Amino acid sequence: MWAADVPIFGHILKFAKRPFVKISFKIVALIRRLLLTKICCESCFNKLFLGMNMLLNAMKPLFKYVLALALVMPTTVGFAQAFNPVGTWRTRLDAEVRIDRCGRQFCGVVTKAAKPGLTDKRNPDPKLRNRPIEGILLITFSKSEEPKAFVGELYNPLDGKMYEGTAKMPNPQTIRLKGCLFYSILCLKEDWVKIAP
Repeated sequence: MWAADVPIFGHILKFAKRPFVKISFKIVALIRRLLLTKICCESCFNKLFLGMNMLLNAMKPLFKYVLALALVMPTTVGFAQAFNPVGTWRTRLDAEVRIDRCGRQFCGVVTKAAKPGLTDKRNPDPKLRNRPIEGILLITFSKSEEPKAFVGELYNPLDGKMYEGTAKMPNPQTIRLKGCLFYSILCLKEDWVKIAP
């Protein structure tokens, strides 16, 4: 479960039931009573000063708790959005590729060729050159340590070569592919647009 699904207010209410937080609420009530009495005496101000110090010390853990959630939640939400390539994507040549989970990885299969009747004629294996483009496993990749990125292999039917590459998602509706050969000397880049979840 992502942190975006965590009810933060429920956590705060649960946190508020802790003993030291209950004590802080009592201190607030005490300070309120002291102010309402309108008695200007040294003992009242001393009690007020002491109560304020106790209140601040008691509330420090709560502030740290809320701050920690505030820092973690945007990062986790961004992570969840970045690593969600599942869906149907349109390529630069108007082909369509369906990306789904395949074990711990993501696999992209051609569901619609750029033109009807296209075959994998440039495949280095002569036995595969007559197979239709539709149904070909085009990409296989998994999460990387880099934020908003995947690493894996990309097959290019236009030249029949397998590229080592990356896939990044600058936004939930765009996936940016980059495949390289010869130690990243020759690279191809292409953006796909999401057309269906």
